[in-house]
Amino acid sequence: MSHENELRFEWKPKGKQGKGVLITRYNGSGAVFTDIINGPVAEERRNYLDTITKKVAGIDRLMAESALEQFAAESMLGDEDGDQQSPNALQLVSKLADGAELFHSGETPYATVQINDGRDSSYHLETYPVVSLQFERWLSAKFFKTYRRPAPSAQIQDTISALAGKAIHMSNEKQVAVRLAEHEGSIYLDLCDDEWRVAKITKSGWTIVKDCPVKFLRKKGMAKLPMPFSGGKVDRLRPLLNAGNDAKEHRWVLMVAWMLSTLHPKGPYPILIINGEHGSAKSTTSKMLRRIVDDSKTVLRSLPRDERDLMIMASNGWICAFDNLSGMGTWISDALCRLSTGGGFGTRMLRTDDTEILIDAKRPIILNGIDEEGFKEDLLDRSMQLTLPVIDEYRDEADIWAEFELVAPEVLGALLDAACHALRNVSTVKLSDKAKKIRMTDFTKWIVAAEPALGWPADTFVNAYLANRAEASAQVMEQSVIGPPIVTLLNTCPAGEWIGSATELLMTLDDHYSDSRMQAQKEWPKSGHKMSALLRRLAPVLRKNGVDVLQGEERTKTHRVITLRRMF
Repeated sequence: MSHENELRFEWKPKGKQGKGVLITRYNGSGAVFTDIINGPVAEERRNYLDTITKKVAGIDRLMAESALEQFAAESMLGDEDGDQQSPNALQLVSKLADGAELFHSGETPYATVQINDGRDSSYHLETYPVVSLQFERWLSAKFFKTYRRPAPSAQIQDTISALAGKAIHMSNEKQVAVRLAEHEGSIYLDLCDDEWRVAKITKSGWTIVKDCPVKFLRKKGMAKLPMPFSGGKVDRLRPLLNAGNDAKEHRWVLMVAWMLSTLHPKGPYPILIINGEHGSAKSTTSKMLRRIVDDSKTVLRSLPRDERDLMIMASNGWICAFDNLSGMGTWISDALCRLSTGGGFGTRMLRTDDTEILIDAKRPIILNGIDEEGFKEDLLDRSMQLTLPVIDEYRDEADIWAEFELVAPEVLGALLDAACHALRNVSTVKLSDKAKKIRMTDFTKWIVAAEPALGWPADTFVNAYLANRAEASAQVMEQSVIGPPIVTLLNTCPAGEWIGSATELLMTLDDHYSDSRMQAQKEWPKSGHKMSALLRRLAPVLRKNGVDVLQGEERTKTHRVITLRRMF
């Protein structure tokens, strides 16, 4: 019997363990199908339906599945011994989860489930944490669809608890990803549309696929990307950004390089720092650069309160973009450095004494603000800094965003074209001598490998990046509390060289600036130990500005010897 007009089911139990003969009669053609299956197992019922719907045209797959699931609830689901007794609610809920693929990543259980697309027999796969509202809703909806009544809340929770244990202790471990991932030499970019389509990037080109081997998670706030098309130009975005027209500033080259770096699945990623006067479109520029590759319902955010919140934010999205900075403490500067080049964070799990949650992430970052003095030396050394020019004539913001929506598919497609080129050529890239001076070698090779696809002459990016780094180095030197005093000191030393301990260096600088306000600054070191640490941190910048630092290579009985020497 069946509630579906075209199909009639008959179930004949055969032995124990749920085995039996399922007979289906299709009124439309008079066809009869018979097979031995394990009735209580949802996957076997689906396979059975797949077989008969392929053999006979005209059967509505969704209607057939609904009819069979209702028939199964009434006639096929028995107790563990296979006796055809009426199952309890927990058994009914548990049977519905048979089709979910369980696995774990670290200590977190996950399930990949089939979601019908609402037409024909097509479906797509979605991955949820087992202990999540999404998975609970999936179970509840499937229960209602099958049994035509609300799912008992207690039995849903008991089932989730059991499945979580099964996923962690009885299932394979697999990696999950947010927005971008690499798998067997290909890169996958989650477009976050309703059909869960993904852009697959290979050495030979890119395509849009639904059958993706990567277990992507859809985090709260993630937004759909524009549907890309190949053969376009990334330069279509330039008129919408305040990149200026001065070739010496290299703003546009560095903006494109940063966007392309976000399609590298392993990093490291340069931190993009956008500065400028009020009204120079810092926020709009930041939003557009992010929305091309990682759109979000909250594109720009304020800095988090602590490192734990930063790492949670990183685990819930791909690009971390922060707006209107007026300064930052050392802890957030150091944390952003680790996040851009790779770093982990551990914190205690709630309601436990010794269970630790480990979060490991590497993410592209955008910072925009006005107070450049708030940026620390280590962060600036990992960054590309853009100072936006003054805008002479403003456009209507609604018109700008309407144009952005029109060009975004072409721009994303052009970036994917460039990523294919980079993927194909990166292993054979030979960096020039000046390119080898760049700290972030993997990032540099990725961009250089893509230059032909962008229509850039050789070393276009390297020249732009080195010029930007030289400017940033000069800025760090100028902002440093001890940098300019050290240069002034060496100008008074014979042969431009000073030798002594960290304490002696501090005393010498104190004497030179005893009548100035330099010592009143809170960053001014108050001990030899602080001077040594500050000098060690500033040493790379000092060298780029002509001051060599030799620290700790020689020592006396009481201290390490520091040598400061003018290089030119």
